[in-house]
Amino acid sequence: MNARSSDACVWKPILDGMLRSRAEQAIADIERDLRLPQEKPKATEDLAPRIDVGSGAEGVSIFYSYLARAWDDPVHLERAEECLSLAVTGVAEAPIDLGLYHGFAGVAWTLAHLA
Repeated sequence: MNARSSDACVWKPILDGMLRSRAEQAIADIERDLRLPQEKPKATEDLAPRIDVGSGAEGVSIFYSYLARAWDDPVHLERAEECLSLAVTGVAEAPIDLGLYHGFAGVAWTLAHLA
């Protein structure tokens, strides 16, 4: 995974001043909440609900990948890779649907999107 996978796709801020400060604070709050310790699943079937582009490991991986690019922070890229690894492990260990949003195709799409 590369936070700067394409030179043609350069991230540029669109906000400035107070709006930028408020947006950065909201993003920092989201990141802090995602970083809070979470209880590990006790069985592989508990992983299945976390395989979700919108609110599971893939979605969090996408968030951290973009955050790494925007804030040029390798720690966020490492977190993105950890979350994506969790999603791939979940696919391998738990029965899940084939769907894009809640299933195998979503993990595959996330891998392709972040490559």
